[in-house]
Amino acid sequence: MSDDESAVRPGVIPEPPFVISPDPVALFERRAARLRFLAEGARYAACATCCTLWNEVRIKCLACGSTKGIGYRALGDAAVIKAEVCDECHGWTKILYATRDTALEPIADDVASLGLDAAMAGSDWRRAGFNPFLIGF
Repeated sequence: MSDDESAVRPGVIPEPPFVISPDPVALFERRAARLRFLAEGARYAACATCCTLWNEVRIKCLACGSTKGIGYRALGDAAVIKAEVCDECHGWTKILYATRDTALEPIADDVASLGLDAAMAGSDWRRAGFNPFLIGF
């Protein structure tokens, strides 16, 4: 049994190559939206299903855990919401800079920043995770 197979839980549909660490509350591994939320010098991941925030390591892909090939894409130079891309798994997650805009809310602003999703849809990366509020997009 491979490492990836041992991480799969019953009832969870794997989306290789993503091996996301689970949300500590809802225990969603590959279905919940994963996005970064920076506030007060710390970095948090957010679950779109249960709205839980948990601390995550900086400059690390939320999809595969790699620290190599992490980059950022944005719609403008002063953007407070960017796409954090990983060259290892070709996944991307949104990163929200609450240090630049204290009114940001991870789940609502994930939906409000559909322009970034549209721009990334034509790229080489695919979104890591799932946001139930973006069904149909």
